[in-house]
Amino acid sequence: MLLLLTLLPACSVAGMRFNPAFLSGDTEAVADLSRFEKGMTYLPGSYEVEIWVNDSPLTSRKVTFKADEQNQLIPCFSLDELVTLGINKSALPEQAQAEGNNCLDLRIWFAEVQYTPELDAQRLKLTFPQAILKHEARGYIPPEEWDNGIPAILINYDFSGNSDRGDYASDSYYLNLRSGLNLGVWRFRDYSTWSRSGNSPGKIAHVSSTLQRVIIPFKSELTLGDTWSSSDVFDSVSIRGAKLESDENMLPIAKVVLLPLCAVLLKAMLR
Repeated sequence: MLLLLTLLPACSVAGMRFNPAFLSGDTEAVADLSRFEKGMTYLPGSYEVEIWVNDSPLTSRKVTFKADEQNQLIPCFSLDELVTLGINKSALPEQAQAEGNNCLDLRIWFAEVQYTPELDAQRLKLTFPQAILKHEARGYIPPEEWDNGIPAILINYDFSGNSDRGDYASDSYYLNLRSGLNLGVWRFRDYSTWSRSGNSPGKIAHVSSTLQRVIIPFKSELTLGDTWSSSDVFDSVSIRGAKLESDENMLPIAKVVLLPLCAVLLKAMLR
């Protein structure tokens, strides 16, 4: 029996190893390749990715990745960042809530949590149990995620002219000018025209000016100046003053889908 055991070959499997000599004759000048030997194809760091939560696209942002104990990349999110991804803060253990702005790995407390980085496609898939998610309407975006945009000056114009030559020469020109200014939460818009016919001097006509901003708590938009009333129920009329009306763009898509049906029912009841 002992003789048989001594004749059996000893088997061992070596791990994958990259030979740095293939990259440079001076092996000491080659960067550390050990992480690639363990299956890590991307280095820890920050990457711009599209974030999916439970197989639904949510947002795009720059995410910092670090290596875990198995040398696999995992995303690094603070508690506030997890809340913006739909996590219910009150559903987390007190120890997790105490971490604050530290890098939280929810897998420590919830085995169902999964991270699937697909950096070659600039995508990060997150799987969270329903028990720790906030129950919001489909398409809901927290107001703190809204953006007022960048300051900008807008100019849109349409110019046309006509020239007649015959017994009497006649030239006419028309300019339609729409300009605007975006600054912070405010939006200024102006509509003016300029026209000239024959030998008469050019005339400038002011059509309208409006100043707008959104009122987030009311999910509405405030308009000051020359505007029109809503035509949802009655015919639209021109007004000069102030108007406050709800804006569907501030509502989750699941609620917006129901609004046309409600409007049709309301009109039917008023007839």
